[in-house]
Amino acid sequence: MAAPQLESNHPGLGVLAEVARVLADGPPAEAGLGGVVAVLRRGLALRRCRLWLRSANGARYLPISSPGDEALLPGFAPPVAQWVAAGPHQEPTAGGMLLRLPLVHDDEPLGCFEVVIPEGRHERMAHDVLVVVAQMLAPVLAATELSQDLASEVALRTRELEAQRNFAARIIDSLPVGLYVIDRGYRIRAWNRKREAGTQGVSREDELGREVFEVLDRQPRDLLQQEFDRVFATGEIQQVEMESQATGEARHYRITKIPMRLDDDEISHVITIGEDVTAWRQAQQRLTQTEKLAALGQLAAGVMHEINNPLATILACSEA
Repeated sequence: MAAPQLESNHPGLGVLAEVARVLADGPPAEAGLGGVVAVLRRGLALRRCRLWLRSANGARYLPISSPGDEALLPGFAPPVAQWVAAGPHQEPTAGGMLLRLPLVHDDEPLGCFEVVIPEGRHERMAHDVLVVVAQMLAPVLAATELSQDLASEVALRTRELEAQRNFAARIIDSLPVGLYVIDRGYRIRAWNRKREAGTQGVSREDELGREVFEVLDRQPRDLLQQEFDRVFATGEIQQVEMESQATGEARHYRITKIPMRLDDDEISHVITIGEDVTAWRQAQQRLTQTEKLAALGQLAAGVMHEINNPLATILACSEA
C-alpha cells in the first residue's frame, strides 16, 4: 500500500515529512540521527547543524554533525549541559542566527540542537521546523534510551540466570552420588556426571528427554514405575538398599527417591539418588564381627571366673 503524498508546496512540510521518513525506518541509532541532521541542513539550507546527544552514562554530550559543518577542535568540549539547563536560546551571528534547542522529555535532558540559520525570508520557517523536529525527536530518543536500558537489564538478568544454572549444574555434577530427575511423564530431566561413569554409565546427551524405563532397562519396568508412583502419590521419601554384581563383585547401593515440587502444589518431579555404600557395609560387618569377638571374650572370662572360684575354695581347704 503506497504512502500518502503531500499536496502542499510548503518547504517546511517537506522537510518534516522527510525527517519523519528517516525516523520511521527504525530506532534512531547514530546513523539514523545523522540522517535527520543531514535532512535538516540540506532542506533548511543551514550553515551549521549539529545534534549533541547525551552519552549512555550521562557524563557528557557527543556530537552528530552534518557534512560541511566545521570540524570540532580536538579536546574541545562545549558546555552543552549548561545549554540544556538554560533552555532555548538564540542570538545573532555573522550572516545569520545561532539557535540552540534542548531536547528534554519528562524533565530528562537528552541532547541539544545547535544550528546556524542563514539570514533571509525563510529564517522564521526554519526556526519553526527545528522546534517541531526537537519536539518530535525528544520522546523518540527517550523511548530508545528506555528500550536500550531494558535490553541491557534483560541481558544482565539472562547472564545472571545462566550463571546460576551453571553453578547449580556444577554442584550436582560434583556430588559423589549418582543423581537423576524424572517428571510425571517418567521422562529424564536431569542426569549428573556420576551417572555417566562406571560400567552402567549412560551419556547425559543420550538420555535427556527419554523415558527412564528405556535407559534403566535392566530393572523391571513395573517395579520401577511402582516406586516412582508411590513417591508421586504419598509425597514421602522412599529408600531401599540393593546388591549388584554388575561389576563382577558384590556392591551395595542405597537408592533414595525424593519428591520435588516446582510450584508448591502437587509433586512434579522425583529426584533419585544412588549411593555406593559398599565400604560402609563392609565396615559395619567388621564392626559386627568385632562386637561378636568381644562378647565371646567376655563370655570366656566369665566362665573362667566361675571355674576359678570353686578351685580357690578347694585349694584353701586342702591347705587347712
